Amino acid sequence: MNPKTIGIYLLCVAFETCAQLLFKLSGKNSFWLWRGLVAGSLFYLCELVCWYWLLSYWPLVLALPLMGINYVTITLAGGYFFAERLTVRHLLALALIISGVTIICVRAGDLL
Repeated sequence: MNPKTIGIYLLCVAFETCAQLLFKLSGKNSFWLWRGLVAGSLFYLCELVCWYWLLSYWPLVLALPLMGINYVTITLAGGYFFAERLTVRHLLALALIISGVTIICVRAGDLL
């Protein structure tokens, strides 16, 4: 994993997180209904471009499991921006996801 591909990966995660937050915002607030849907769709389009770019460097068997970190970022962002309740069960599940992503990253040298 070189810094360029890690940057592309982080962009994918950021775009996905922003898209989900905008979709949530459009569902909560009538002012943001169409604005959130359009902006979220644009973020998804940006993520799609980054995803294709990432797949030109990483095998799918590595890239797809690493995108599981989206569950962590989206859950934490929902808790922060929308004051959604995070229980101990949620936090344990997030810790398991982070553990899995860490294990994959440690073994990533064998896959690249």
